[in-house]
Amino acid sequence: MPFCEGSNGGMIAYMDGFHLTFFNRDATCLNFYFSTWTASTSWSFILALFGTIMLAISFEAFSFHRAGMMKRIQLRTNGIPDNMTARETILVHGAHGIQQFGGYILMLLAMSFSIEILSAVIIGLMAGFYFSKSWYSSALPILYAQEEDELPVSQISPPGRKGE
Repeated sequence: MPFCEGSNGGMIAYMDGFHLTFFNRDATCLNFYFSTWTASTSWSFILALFGTIMLAISFEAFSFHRAGMMKRIQLRTNGIPDNMTARETILVHGAHGIQQFGGYILMLLAMSFSIEILSAVIIGLMAGFYFSKSWYSSALPILYAQEEDELPVSQISPPGRKGE
């Protein structure tokens, strides 16, 4: 029994609402961004789910990196945008564009109306947030202190929670 209908070409999204793709053998095969990337077998669909999770993790990691970069620039310029160098301006705007592009790429996957793919996006974002928070824990003094040497690392707390 085939994994899905239309293994020679599928569609980008289910137009009649959410589907459990993996267990619905009568559903049309899904394309991932391009018509040549059709998940026509169970293994290709699992690979697509894994790729979706990895893409979402990467998106979250980039978001954390961008936030740290913005905070470092803000500390260096005393929060005055006119004090940014041309390189920093290009980095800030470029990073913003890349982050928006990544968000739209993930949104397109979520809009496939496959419950498994939507779940993979959410799981990837959650895992990415968890791992990024751990990876960037050494950046907490830079991210949360108002001045570079304001607080020792042991006393750093997230914004809005100082003094607890």
